[in-house]
Amino acid sequence: MSEKFNSTVIGAAAGFFMSGSIVGGIIGGVLGKMYDTSAGTTAAPPPGRLKNPHIKELVFVTNITTLMTSVAKADLKIPPAEAAVIKQYITRTFRYTGTDEYVIGRIIREAAKRKLNLRAITEETKRLFDYPERLLLLRVLYGIASSNKTISDAEHRRIQEIADYLEISSADQSYVKREFGIEYDASDYYAVLEITPTVSDEEVKTAYREMVKKYHPDRVAHLGKEFADLAHKKFQYIQEAYQAIVRERKIEV
Repeated sequence: MSEKFNSTVIGAAAGFFMSGSIVGGIIGGVLGKMYDTSAGTTAAPPPGRLKNPHIKELVFVTNITTLMTSVAKADLKIPPAEAAVIKQYITRTFRYTGTDEYVIGRIIREAAKRKLNLRAITEETKRLFDYPERLLLLRVLYGIASSNKTISDAEHRRIQEIADYLEISSADQSYVKREFGIEYDASDYYAVLEITPTVSDEEVKTAYREMVKKYHPDRVAHLGKEFADLAHKKFQYIQEAYQAIVRERKIEV
């Protein structure tokens, strides 16, 4: 039974945000529903910069859940089945059980009943998280959206809007879409490295090095083991694509 998100962590995460923060308000709402805050159960001071890994993970997951709830609400109202899909995907992917699973459910309910300002949420996300973290967030959004096998046009547009607000490059957006079977044949190893078959062997090596820097699991390891494991799957795919091209071209490495 996992219990990363106890009252102290939730209280510190809520205290981190300035008044008026959407994500902070959602975390605060979860705190109020779970604990009697007047009884002093959240006596942790606000952190200076999300240094506690559990606090940062909670804020990151709250961002994911809030943004995905916004995607599910792209058709104006979130159906209970879609709320269940969001909870199931997050709890299964990041192995949340017990108290943590309950917290995720509360976050979804809090987000579902609020008016969500995407611009404000994504601005907050850019302030708190580096580019590799935002890129991982986009991958999780597509993962959740595709988990029920269909993504509506409205959901596509909403995720695209989020990606643009998060300042994810067009190349990286296309790459993430290809990862989830949108826009490309998954067997195209050159597409995985964002190159074409016409490039030189040296350009293949350069592209591979750039992808390793961009997607190395160490860049998101501070978010927790579950996030690093998710990033590791992507990293393995890059490795496989590069090795396939090396074998095909007989490149010396």
